[in-house]
Amino acid sequence: SLIFWAGLSVQVPKVITEDIPTAATDGEKVYFNPNYIVSLPNNQIIFLILHELLHIIRGDVIRVGNRDKEDWNIAADAVENDMLKQLGGKVEPIKEGIYPEGELAPLKGQSSEWNYEWIRKNKNKLSIKSSHDILLKNPKIQRNPSEHKNKIKRMVQAAVQIAKKKEGKDGLGSLPSELKDWIIKLTSPKVDWRTVLHEFIGTAVKQDWSWNRPHTSILLSTGCIAPTIIKTPKIANITVLLDSSGSVNDKDLAQFWDEITGMSDVIEKLTVAHFTVGIDAIYTYDFNVDTIESIIPTERYQGGTSIPIALEDLMQKVETNEIDSPEVIIILSDMESLMPEEELSIPIFWAVLGNKEFKAPFGTQINIEQEDTLCQIM
Repeated sequence: SLIFWAGLSVQVPKVITEDIPTAATDGEKVYFNPNYIVSLPNNQIIFLILHELLHIIRGDVIRVGNRDKEDWNIAADAVENDMLKQLGGKVEPIKEGIYPEGELAPLKGQSSEWNYEWIRKNKNKLSIKSSHDILLKNPKIQRNPSEHKNKIKRMVQAAVQIAKKKEGKDGLGSLPSELKDWIIKLTSPKVDWRTVLHEFIGTAVKQDWSWNRPHTSILLSTGCIAPTIIKTPKIANITVLLDSSGSVNDKDLAQFWDEITGMSDVIEKLTVAHFTVGIDAIYTYDFNVDTIESIIPTERYQGGTSIPIALEDLMQKVETNEIDSPEVIIILSDMESLMPEEELSIPIFWAVLGNKEFKAPFGTQINIEQEDTLCQIM
């Protein structure tokens, strides 16, 4: 079924012009040369339209960046045309299209970025020099790529809803699996890891009941006397197990510390335990004394990574009173390590860097990634 594609197509303006030889897109509109269109069978016209739609929703006009436009177009075409060939039915591949076959066979199953680098290295050996369509510059979306990505997301969501109404289920049954996976991820609600971190630490703030001051709203509404909730002002100690094997770069560390320091109003002390195989160094920061700038550790250590040994070392230091007992333990790592077999009595928060396959054995998990792009399936 082409319902999903029809749902996309109705949202994209079409321009008929002889200023281009075949077809083109600027990331917002699709341009067709009328003479070229009439030269194609109907099924190939459908292929061409879907090809341009893929250029748009995959953000190719943005992703090209400073790359050579023609080589980037070939690289992207190899991915997109290979997807469209899987549709069959009323979609017939254009003969002059770019496919990961023959001399371009190494591009099969690769991303557009990988394809581009391969094409640049092998360009002198290739007979194919350009694509059958054109990617046009669009200064508007180049100036504000985030707004354009959000627009693409809304377009895809609308197309999915149209397909669901007509086909039921998820409406994506006929799409290539790699495109389907990307659409599901794009349209699924996301919870920002910062929100989860704040909520997790917020729940660690101890609370108790007090009869010294009645709960006034209950007293007024029911006439019953009820106690009020009394929260302790701060968490006594949060411990961060920081993977110092090289998995955590300065940028990732800086954005994580920004969130931690932003909660200094509820954290009394922060203990940072650098670990590789076991704990290499420990630093304690008192938010009542230390400045926010001093919280960012600069040390890096070499070696493998063992989270179970690091946790064991940490608890031994607690038992020997070398450090205060943590109320919360946050593990910041790519989690390329063995995992502890037994759950600790202390709440564990797993801050995962880049490892999309990791599933925490217990506790709460967040995945910290760089800003989402449209190149996950490409």
